[in-house]
Amino acid sequence: MKLLVISDAPILYDKGTKQAYAPYVKEMDLWMSHVSHTTFIGPNEFSRPLLLKPFDRQDFELLPVKRLEYNRISTAIKSLINIPGQIQLLYKQMKKADHIHLRAPGNLAFLAGLVALSFSRKRISVKYAGNWDPNSKQPLSYRWQKRLFSSPKWSKNTNVMAYGQWKNQSENIVPFFTASYSKTDRKVFQKEFVSPIQIIFVGTLSKNKNPQLLIELIEGLHKHGISAQAHFYGDGPMMQQLKQHARTVMVTERSRSQPQSNPNAGSSLSTERSRSQPENVATPQSNPVSSLSTERSRSQVENRSVPQSNPVSSESREMDGHQNTRSSQQKSPSRTDRSRSKDNGAFTFHGNQPAEVVRKAYKQAHFVFLASQSEGWPKAVAEAMWHGCVPIASPVSCVPWMLNNNGDLDLKTLFIITLGQFEPVEDGLEANKLIVKSETPRGLIFTKINRTITDLQWLLNHQDHYQMMSQAAQTWSQQYTLEDFEKEIVKLLNHQT
Repeated sequence: MKLLVISDAPILYDKGTKQAYAPYVKEMDLWMSHVSHTTFIGPNEFSRPLLLKPFDRQDFELLPVKRLEYNRISTAIKSLINIPGQIQLLYKQMKKADHIHLRAPGNLAFLAGLVALSFSRKRISVKYAGNWDPNSKQPLSYRWQKRLFSSPKWSKNTNVMAYGQWKNQSENIVPFFTASYSKTDRKVFQKEFVSPIQIIFVGTLSKNKNPQLLIELIEGLHKHGISAQAHFYGDGPMMQQLKQHARTVMVTERSRSQPQSNPNAGSSLSTERSRSQPENVATPQSNPVSSLSTERSRSQVENRSVPQSNPVSSESREMDGHQNTRSSQQKSPSRTDRSRSKDNGAFTFHGNQPAEVVRKAYKQAHFVFLASQSEGWPKAVAEAMWHGCVPIASPVSCVPWMLNNNGDLDLKTLFIITLGQFEPVEDGLEANKLIVKSETPRGLIFTKINRTITDLQWLLNHQDHYQMMSQAAQTWSQQYTLEDFEKEIVKLLNHQT
C-alpha cells in the first residue's frame, strides 16, 4: 500500500537522518509499519526549537513545500504565489497514493482537503488534532476546515478522527484518542497526599497554555496557608517571563511554618502495582467554557535563586504482585533552574526533558496543571492521569469528558451528588477500590483560582476523596494503549471503521 501523508509538521534533516517532533514521529512510525511505501508532503524548515526524534523508518520520501502563512502581508503574498505549485504537487501525489492521510488543522491540510475533493473514490483519513467542540470559538480557517471535513462529499470513503464524542456529527466523524504507553506499562499508582502539594506542568511555555496561572495558583495556595510547589517541564517563549514572575511571588509565614516533608527524603510517595485490566469508564460529557478568569494579587519580596535538591524526586515503592522493592532516590535532571521565594523552593523550571524523566515526575506529582485556551487531545493530561495525577485543567475540547467533570459544581457538591454521603475510609488503596464508581470525578475544572484553592482545601481535609480521584484518573487513562491505538490505525488503513 502506498501511503501519502500531508502535514504542516516539519520534517528536518540532521546529518542525513530524518527527524521530527517526537510525539509525531512515534505515531507515524506506527502508520509506516503497515504500508509498503510512504510519501510525506510538508515543510522541511522550522525556526523554533523542537523536541526532535528520528524516525525508525528512514526509507520514506519527503517532498518539501513552503509553509503557508497569512499572519503578515509579506508572508501572505509569498503563500499565494506558492499555492498553484502546491496544488499541482498535491494532485499528482494523490493520484499515485492508495491511502491519503491529512494532519489537520493547518493551512496545508486545508488546501489538500480541497484538492482531495477530486479523489472521492480514494481512501482518505484526516487526523484532526485540534478542538472539535462545535460550540467553541475558533479561528475562521479552523471552522472552514471542520465544515469541509464534515461535508457529505467526504463521507463515502473518508474518516475524520476527532478527539472526544460530540452530538449531531456526520457519519464519517470517528471519536479517536492518542496513546503514549503500552499495556505492559499498566500499574496501580498510589499517591500519598502529603505536604507540600506537588503540581506539574508539562508542555510548551506559551500564551496559549497559560503557564503563568500555575504560578498565581501556587501564590494563592501559600496565602491560604497551603504549602505547594510547581514544576515546569518544557520550554518556550515565556520561559524568562515566568522565571521573573516566580521571583516576585510572596511565600507567607503561615505556609512556611506548615509541616512539610523533607525534599531530600521525598515530598510524595508513589506506590505502583501491576494492573491487569482497567475498569469501566463513565459516559462522556462536555460543557466547555471559552474563557478563563483569574483573581490575582501580587506582593514584592526580596528574591534569590539558590540550587537545591529536586523537590519532586522522592522515594517510591513499586509493588508487582506481592513483592515490594524500594527504588533509590531519583537524581535531579540536568539543566534545571530553580526560582525560589524566601526559604521555600516553590518553583522549578526543568526545561525540555526526555520522556523517562517526565514519567518519573508524573509518578511523584499529586496534580497536573493545564489552563490552555485551546487543545485537541491534551497528551500531558492523559499521561499524568495514567500515573495517578489528578488534573487541574481548563474546560476546553474534550477535557470535561476526560475529567468526568463539566465544572458546573464545586468538588464537594459534585461528590455528594454523584456518590452520596459516605464515611472516610481507613485503608485508601484497598477500600477505595470498592467505592470508586464510573461517576467519580477524575479531575478539577480550572476557571478561577479562588475556586480551585477551595477545592484543594477540601481535598486536603478529605484525602480519601483524592485517592478515589487518582484511581479513577488512572483507570480511565490506562484503557488507551499503544496496542489499541495501532489496531485503530490498521482499521483506518483498511477502511474498516
